[in-house]
Amino acid sequence: WISVAARDGSAYFADATHLLRWNGKALQLIYTGQPEMLQGAAFGNGAVVLDPGAGLVAVDGGAAFVIPGSERLRHAGACALASAQTDVISICSDGTAVRWRGDGDALELPLSEPARTLLKRAGVTTARMRDDGSLLIGTRRAGILWLDEHAALGGHLAIPEWGESRVFSLLPRSSDGFWVGLDYGVAHVESPGQLMRYDALLGLPRAIIATIRVDGALLVATTRGVYRLAPAAAETTLARFESYVPAQTTLFAVAQAGGVLFVATGEGVYAVVKGHVTKLDAELAYSVFPLDETGAAVLAGGLSGARVLSQIDGHWSTRELPQIDQ
Repeated sequence: WISVAARDGSAYFADATHLLRWNGKALQLIYTGQPEMLQGAAFGNGAVVLDPGAGLVAVDGGAAFVIPGSERLRHAGACALASAQTDVISICSDGTAVRWRGDGDALELPLSEPARTLLKRAGVTTARMRDDGSLLIGTRRAGILWLDEHAALGGHLAIPEWGESRVFSLLPRSSDGFWVGLDYGVAHVESPGQLMRYDALLGLPRAIIATIRVDGALLVATTRGVYRLAPAAAETTLARFESYVPAQTTLFAVAQAGGVLFVATGEGVYAVVKGHVTKLDAELAYSVFPLDETGAAVLAGGLSGARVLSQIDGHWSTRELPQIDQ
């Protein structure tokens, strides 16, 4: 369960009850503890493991000893260990985080109440310290917690698509985020990441019902019409949305095929090619669906039936479909 690369170049391994050291030629048994020993980290010039029957057991070369005071961890629930330079930090499901030194000098980190609540509810699985002194904490039920260098809760990443997937391992990268090992795969998280929010301040009115890309342009369909993301002007650093296809009444749906954007609105169906707008009919349409890849035929559904709109020799015609109403 445990493998630790020590700072002196040696390696330590542990199964559920035995801790061994690789001395360059063979594995040497150093310590036998209580099952199940599942957590370990580099510590000083050696390693440390969490023995559920004893506490934190430090090993350096062929010697092993229990760090004074760490017996308290026997009653702390599931815990994780993170190397912190020459120290080690224990993060436990009782809502505590403690920085330990080899002589037993322990400093309890001042976790905020939201962080303690999350740790108690989530179940700790793994932890890693980043180069900036912040801590990443993986859990069973609540994704990943991030504590800054002052132990304040700096972030909480719980992705719905992960479902109940447990975080089993964390691998920080030096500059652009970290890897996450999950029940069913891995994920790369950029941190710090970037989030751009576009709203009415940048030209995008409510309410957004769809996004679509046509001929390389990002289009957003709102109930008031279609808007296109335009690059930032020379005098500003922010991109903006501009009106692309205005709607006289309510816009209900968009679709695209063959570079043609089809728009269903309260006043009919429109086809848009490279910004040029053509009105195909004048009946209310709640939905529009291309019937082929060329964009030469679409199915439109309205309040009292469905119809096929077809382009023949550059002209659009409408054919009602029988036996469809409401």
